[in-house]
Amino acid sequence: MFVLGIFLIVLGIGGFIVLFSYSFTQDEYSREPKDRAHIRPKSYLALILILVGFLLGSFVTVPQGYVGVHLRFNKVIGTMQSGLNMRLPMMDDVVTMSIQTQKYEAKATAASKDLQDVTASIAINYKLDPDRIAEIYSTIGIHYIEVIAMPLEQEVVKEITARFNAEDMIIKRPEVKDAITLELKK
Repeated sequence: MFVLGIFLIVLGIGGFIVLFSYSFTQDEYSREPKDRAHIRPKSYLALILILVGFLLGSFVTVPQGYVGVHLRFNKVIGTMQSGLNMRLPMMDDVVTMSIQTQKYEAKATAASKDLQDVTASIAINYKLDPDRIAEIYSTIGIHYIEVIAMPLEQEVVKEITARFNAEDMIIKRPEVKDAITLELKK
């Protein structure tokens, strides 16, 4: 809907400019100005296209399970809940961020207490707090999982696996898992 709105605005402005410049031209064969009575309705049509374009560009929909970060000239000014929302065309932008539970999976490599190589698959279920979406967007950005979770899970796996021998990690797998989970929740 936004693209259609911008298209209509540009089309209307272009039509208005063409009609406006046409109204100042003279007939090719005489010094008399052209009859411009037919230009006025076309000018109104161009203005209507511009207004419809602004109207269509004023609405944005945020899908269910998402929160929209409301930006004005790339500055965070608030959030938008799911559904139909209003904004100022060509000044405001909306970035949607999911508040649904998501899964992040990664492979982590580390060394055990007895210096054996350990490879672990880590799965983290997470979801964003809807009340802190604007803060997360302005301080971390939309790539928050790469900025926060990737380095953290690598560090935690290295820290926990260094406490156990390789053989103990197989035998005490639930204990290792609980230790990693506890550290990640901090």
